[in-house]
Amino acid sequence: MSTHSDEDEDLSQDDEDHKIDQQVEEDLDAQQQNAFVTDDADVELSNQQQTEEFEDIEPIEAQPPNEIDVDEQERQQSGTPAFRTLEELFKDGVLTGTQMALLKSKYIDLQNALTQSRQAEARLRQEEHTYLAQIEKQKRILEEGESFPDKITTEVQQRRKDLLKYSNDLACTNERLFDLEYKIKALEEDKRALEKEKARIPNQHDIDEKIKNLRKDCDELKRQIGQKKSEINDQNILLADKKKKFTITTKQHDELKHTIDTFESEYIQITLRPAELIKQTDSFSLQRE
Repeated sequence: MSTHSDEDEDLSQDDEDHKIDQQVEEDLDAQQQNAFVTDDADVELSNQQQTEEFEDIEPIEAQPPNEIDVDEQERQQSGTPAFRTLEELFKDGVLTGTQMALLKSKYIDLQNALTQSRQAEARLRQEEHTYLAQIEKQKRILEEGESFPDKITTEVQQRRKDLLKYSNDLACTNERLFDLEYKIKALEEDKRALEKEKARIPNQHDIDEKIKNLRKDCDELKRQIGQKKSEINDQNILLADKKKKFTITTKQHDELKHTIDTFESEYIQITLRPAELIKQTDSFSLQRE
């Protein structure tokens, strides 16, 4: 029962509001016919001018940010002094390749931020001119409304004030909606930039896998180094043995050479003895004669 009574009350309230609106419109039409008989042409011309002025105002639409091609921007920025300086530092060995790429990326991000700031500034200036024009037009409308004759009833004035208030609230709401859409687009652009930056950073799993592979390679190199050291030690031992044998062989060779020299000298002495004996024999023979 209470629900039906509330609905009946709402319907009756709506009917009353509808009747009040019709009454206000009828009063306004009657007052316009009575109070503005001589100024109908001026009023129609003023209303037509106001309508044309509002139609001339272009609606404000949120423009999505331009997609940024990082590779294309890097090619465009390759001839700038900043890039040339970074490349010279890289060639001189002051910067590594990673540091140079990181600085180039930061430079491009700063250039993009500067471009977006300038675009936003230009867009805000355009919006400022648009809003100022709207404010001026609303001021003229208010001045024209305030210049209406005093025969307009208080209820009509209240209705007109409410209409202006709601219109201003709607304009403020649209402005806040535009600001929110612009912030959403900016946040989406920041999100895409962060995702691209994240994509450049290696994954933790990949880093762990590379570290694991490097450790395996290091262990294999250590094993090979130990094996080579062992082989070198064996070769050193063999070399020491061969040196020792060579020393003994050299000593034996010297001894044999000395023996050969001794034998040769003895042989020479032995070969010389028959001649000496012959000489002695000849001398003895001469002495006897």
